[in-house]
Amino acid sequence: MEKAKSPQIGERLRNSVSIRPLASHPDGYKWRATFIEGGKRRQKYFKTKAKAEEWRDDREEEAQESGTSHRLTVAERSAVIDTREELAALGLDLSAALDHAIDYFERSQKSSTVAQLVAETIDEARSSECSDRHVSDLKTKLGKFSKTFGKRSVATITQDEIRDWLDGLDLLATSSNSYRNKVVTAFSAAVRRGYVADNTASKVRPKKIKEARFSALSLADSAALLDLADERTLPVVAILSLIHI
Repeated sequence: MEKAKSPQIGERLRNSVSIRPLASHPDGYKWRATFIEGGKRRQKYFKTKAKAEEWRDDREEEAQESGTSHRLTVAERSAVIDTREELAALGLDLSAALDHAIDYFERSQKSSTVAQLVAETIDEARSSECSDRHVSDLKTKLGKFSKTFGKRSVATITQDEIRDWLDGLDLLATSSNSYRNKVVTAFSAAVRRGYVADNTASKVRPKKIKEARFSALSLADSAALLDLADERTLPVVAILSLIHI
């Protein structure tokens, strides 16, 4: 009589699905099905062996009816053909592009809107007993940011969008950097709250501030300036002339 194989070896049907028992699982699953889908190794868990085998059999039956478990629809095939060159130019394959898209939408759903983040950042500043001036500055600057991106998910805001928004304000470098700092503050709060993985705003480089250059007055310029001064301004002009000579 042939000796039965140990269940630890696993059961495989047509090399498509492997079913194995689990020693332990935090959610109480007892069986694991391993299979290949989209060119990647996937796993699915079950409470009983019967459920695992039922799922395996249904998958195999579907594959036989369609001819392949990975058969593409006309629309899917067209999408692959239409985007193939663009993906290749970016150094991506279809699988990587789909993974990126899935990650993007998952983050979008788990994140908050910009409007919600701005409100939470301002409330956090108040509860931290920040000065009224600081809170007012946050409301003004982040309010403008929220006016543009308020309905968007924080996780979908890109570095380029933040930079373009700052450039669109058409401000001097110091003012633009002040707006940037407030947006960085908001995205830091987003990281702490788990809305985003990293601070996108901090990756936007602050604008370079040009230092003002002053030239010293010549003796002739100082003398002319002193001649034009009256009794009220003469002391100040005299001191400044001495400083810049």
